[in-house]
Parts: sequence; C-alpha cells; structure tokens
Amino acid sequence: MQQGSLRGGFPEQPAGIVVRAWLLGLLLVGSEAVGSVIPVTTTVDEYGAGSDCSLREAIESANTDTAFGGCPTGSGTDTVTLPAGTYTLTRAGSRENANATGDLDITSALTLSGTSGADVTIIDAGQLDRVADVTSTVTITGVTLTGGQIADDLTMPREWGAGVQSAGTLTLDHVVVSNNTGTGFARGGGLAVTGGTADVSDATFTVNTATSGAGLYASFSTTLTLVRGLVTANTATINGSGAKGGALDVVGTATVMESTLSQNTAQLGGAFSVFGTLTLVNSTVSGNTTTDSSGGAAGVIFQNALTLLNVTVAGNTAQGGGTGGILVSGGTVTLRNTILADSAPAGGDCVGTI
Repeated sequence: MQQGSLRGGFPEQPAGIVVRAWLLGLLLVGSEAVGSVIPVTTTVDEYGAGSDCSLREAIESANTDTAFGGCPTGSGTDTVTLPAGTYTLTRAGSRENANATGDLDITSALTLSGTSGADVTIIDAGQLDRVADVTSTVTITGVTLTGGQIADDLTMPREWGAGVQSAGTLTLDHVVVSNNTGTGFARGGGLAVTGGTADVSDATFTVNTATSGAGLYASFSTTLTLVRGLVTANTATINGSGAKGGALDVVGTATVMESTLSQNTAQLGGAFSVFGTLTLVNSTVSGNTTTDSSGGAAGVIFQNALTLLNVTVAGNTAQGGGTGGILVSGGTVTLRNTILADSAPAGGDCVGTI
C-alpha cells in the first residue's frame, strides 16, 4: 500500500509521525496539569477591582479557574508568584470561606511562591483573621506569615490555626510563621492541621500564641512532619494561665527531625504535649518552661507513644516543681541515644513509666 492511502477511512501515516503526535499529546496533557503562572503585581488587598493582580485576586483566579480582577485565568495546579513586599490583608470579615474578606481561603491546588525569600516577602493578616485557610493541595514557600488573630469560643466551626489552618495536603517550605495569636480555646498559634497532612521543612515558628500547640497543632487522624525546623518563643495560654504544648501539641501523628524546640512556655509540656504519637529524631529540646507542677517542662505524654532517637533534652525548667524533663501520664516512651538533663526543683529528669 502506498503512503497516504486509506485504512478504515483515514490516511495511513508513517510510524514516526504517529509516535511524535503521541509524545506531543503527552506534553500537552502535562502542560495542562501544571497550570498557569499568576504573578501578583500589587501589595494592595484588592478583590475584583482595578487592573493590578493582588494576592487575594490571584488566589481567586486559581480557586475558580477564571480571570479575576487583574489576574490571568487559572487552570490546573497554578503557581502564584509573590515578589518582595508586605501584603497586608485589609478586607475585614472573619468566619467567611469565600476568599472575599478576612483570611485567604485556598480551595484549589496551587503553589504560592515568594520569589525573593521569607525575609522580604511578608503576608500580614493585620489581626483581621488568620492568614490562610487551606482545604486543597497547597505548597507555600519563601514567605513570612504573620499578624493572624482568631478567637475560639467553642462555636462550630471551631476557630483554630491563627497563622494557617489546613484540612488539605499542605507543604510549607522555607517559611517563617510568627506573631500569630489564638485566644479563647484556639489551638495552633502558628499552624493547626485539622485534617489531611502537613509537611513542613526549613521553617521557623516563633512568638505565636494559642491555648495548645502554640507553635503547631496536629489534630485527630492527621499527620504532621517537621524537618529542619526551629520552634521557639511560643506560648500556650488560656485565661491568663499556661496550657498544653508551647511548641507542639500532638493529638494525631507527628514526626520531628533535625529540629530545635526551644524557649517555649506552657502550663503542661513547655515544649510538647502528646495525646497521639510523636517521634523526635536528631533534635534538641532546650530552654522550655512549664508553670505547673503537674506538667513536665520539656514534654508531657498522656496517651499513646513518644519516641526519642538521638535527642538532647536539656536546660528545661519546671517553675512549679515536678520534672524538668518528661512527665509520663499514660502511654509509652522509647529512648535511644538520648540525653535527659534538666533543671527541676523536684522530680528529676523523667517521671513515670518508660
């Protein structure tokens, strides 16, 4: 049969052309999956107005796969690029999930990338609400998340995560989460993982406040991973007194590797409180303080399991007495190549059954 003759009503094509067409199809499919690049062009908190593309408008374009405000059309997993600057949220209105007011509601898969790094790229919630509420697959990198404020009064839905609340699949990379405040019964001053998973690397959580998990909180049936993190100077408070887990409160499952938990304060577990499962590897827990004699300065475990592998627990203080190290009130603790050396008026380095 000659080239170009019909077979089944269509011209027959050489094999090379067919292969090239197939590869081109794969490339086109791949490009659609990657999505659009949406560059933010203003620090003003606009929503559907003007020709500039604000951060809120860029997220709305990604959420809706449409052109919004001055932003191009989103499609697939979009990348929102954020140049150096301070992006202050000014559209008042909390407990709203439409991204029009208060926090940034991210409901579609995207990457939010600070192109100049976290030290000069700042998203400031201005005490209007938390900074971001994540319910999809989201990566945030190269930014500082600050100025979040929430008040939890036990009304449903609960107000957790003064910096970021995530019920999706969250990745935080090279970020700073600082000066976020949760009052009332709020959990997770810096980050509250209320569903799904969160993978955090090369991040700093500092000067955040909440009832429990002032730095980070992992709720039931969630998984949190922290690698090369610094969690420092966070305070768990409620009604003027300390609460649980100055750095970290784990009700789900958490793994912390190559990280430092230092200078955090709480009533119970100055560094961490464990109701779920926590594994610490190649990390340091130091300089944390508890204000209650019934809670360990470094950590308190109530249920399930705590594992410390190549960990130093040192220089922690129990101001009200008790143990300066770890208080075991149920559950099991596994220690391997671990140092316990703390400052406690009474009780020694570890109390309970290991």
